[in-house]
Amino acid sequence: MLPVCNANCSCNQNEWSPVCHLASDITYISPCHAGCQDRFLLNNSIYEFRKCACTLHNINNNSIVSSKITDVTKPGECDLHCHTLIPFVVLLTFLLFLTGVIQNPLLMVTMRSVDHNQRSFALGLQFTIVRLFSYLPSPIVYGRVIDGACRFWRTECGRVGDCAFVDVRDLNLYITGLGFVVKGSGLLFYFFLLYFLYRDKSADNTTFNNHGSLTNEPKHLHGEVNGPKVPTVIVSYSRP
Repeated sequence: MLPVCNANCSCNQNEWSPVCHLASDITYISPCHAGCQDRFLLNNSIYEFRKCACTLHNINNNSIVSSKITDVTKPGECDLHCHTLIPFVVLLTFLLFLTGVIQNPLLMVTMRSVDHNQRSFALGLQFTIVRLFSYLPSPIVYGRVIDGACRFWRTECGRVGDCAFVDVRDLNLYITGLGFVVKGSGLLFYFFLLYFLYRDKSADNTTFNNHGSLTNEPKHLHGEVNGPKVPTVIVSYSRP
């Protein structure tokens, strides 16, 4: 709040009437917190503030080092300039598509990793773990993230009230960063799963040759064995 430039203004700490300093693109809590001294009526009820002490000075260690009296401050929050919105939307759509694509393969991996009579139990246990460690704590975690981006809390009777202003830039960074951390951790576990699956498959395909050494000859399926073929005799009979 830059107490040096507005120390003598006696500003209301719960007032939220933002003004934007056009030159620096900084939003102040109110004209009082910006240290504005003059207000000009431009058109009907549209005002413009000038001679704002906090926008005219550079603050260095709570001391005024230089000033100008040419800046203009207007009511309202400063506009956000996002030049990477389209690439971000494209990347997010691609990641959500991959998230949906892998659901069926993961379900098949779970069902093939257990015995047939334990599949229902395995799926139930899997969904319970997902809801216990994902769905239940996620509202609390993301709520704390949103609160961390709040820059102005109203107070009432000495207690913290609602958030009047959230820094959208920090909020975007926190939520996107948390999402990448969670998805990155999940991707790491997928690589571990892939490694163990290939290791088990390689172990199943490994047999011993006649000299006692390992060979990667695939096992015969459907009850076939090595050796000379045995003729098959088909016996048929009819009832009298």
